[in-house]
Amino acid sequence: IVAAPGVLVAEAVFVVSPAAFAYARPHPQPGAPAPADEAGESFGAFLRRAARPGALILAGLACATAANYAALSWAPAFLQRAFGWSAGQAGLALGVLIFTAALPGGLVWSFVATRLAPRSQVAALIVLSASTAAAAPFAVIGYLANMAPLALAGMYLSTFFGAGLVGLGPAIVQAATPSTARGRVSATQLLVTSVFGMSAGPFAVAALT
Repeated sequence: IVAAPGVLVAEAVFVVSPAAFAYARPHPQPGAPAPADEAGESFGAFLRRAARPGALILAGLACATAANYAALSWAPAFLQRAFGWSAGQAGLALGVLIFTAALPGGLVWSFVATRLAPRSQVAALIVLSASTAAAAPFAVIGYLANMAPLALAGMYLSTFFGAGLVGLGPAIVQAATPSTARGRVSATQLLVTSVFGMSAGPFAVAALT
């Protein structure tokens, strides 16, 4: 039910801006040189060239995703067990917290990375690494707090700093991948981060507990 409006919004895009889905890449003129990222490198050659840095980037994104899924899965139980809240109270508090922290956080870190992009080719990677690292101490404060307001403050700040993953993760992969391989590489990234994140994150918390 919650996801249903997304289908309507997606359909509306085709009506409002059909040109957005047109074949955007211009057809080359006869004899014109191909773009640099499409100058003949095969998908296999790209994988061989980018295997090591690509694996490290995917591993980092997968671990950050696992942390996000772990927090999303166990935060309600934490609030109920630590402070005696009902499921409704925990759900309402976390819903407001995520909406007011994750949405502006994602926009802020994407904006910062965009502004720094002209100065560094790895600006998005640096911003994402820094914001994710900054989220960690606030998460520790939030989950070790013995007062609900302090716990929510820590969780809010950790969510705000960790929200850069949603936009910057895919952007990093897109920027490092030739246009002819972006579909397959993006699918691989989504598969790895989602499967690992959804399985390892919540499971690790339960196992360690």
